[in-house]
Amino acid sequence: MLAIENLQNLYKREGCSPMDSISGMFMQMPVFLAMFFALRELGQAEVPSMMSGGALWFSNLCAPDPYHVLPILSVGTMVLMIELGADGMQSAPQMKLFFRGLAAVTLLVTYNFPSAVFCYWCTTNVISLTQTAMLKIPAVRAPLGIPPAVLSNEPISDANPMETTNANRSQW
Repeated sequence: MLAIENLQNLYKREGCSPMDSISGMFMQMPVFLAMFFALRELGQAEVPSMMSGGALWFSNLCAPDPYHVLPILSVGTMVLMIELGADGMQSAPQMKLFFRGLAAVTLLVTYNFPSAVFCYWCTTNVISLTQTAMLKIPAVRAPLGIPPAVLSNEPISDANPMETTNANRSQW
């Protein structure tokens, strides 16, 4: 109970909330979904300019990548983002494993999508990787007013969740 109170006090003192960390994702979601559905539909419609507008081995953006390089590259950059941005997950290794597994499932589900979708995903993943890497540099964080990251190496208790819940209830 003390930990929860300390966390709530920290949120109040620093003027933030747990929702602040995911609000950016929710604001980006409509753009991501619109681009995904538009590119997928354009690929299925076989727009002439997209049939010859690719590069290198994927000249037809309407067709799936014949060598599956783009899907693997997309999932690879997704895993790199998980690893690079997982500073807060040291205490919850199971979350990291979940997201790695999600990346593998993503590859299996999407490998046959049009190359245009993977061009978009790879590009946005590289931009996100660059942004995440840059925001880890103290010389970049300081002028932006971002405080230094505080990392905890304390593992989350492996106690039975029901026991933990009952123990917390007794403190109410």
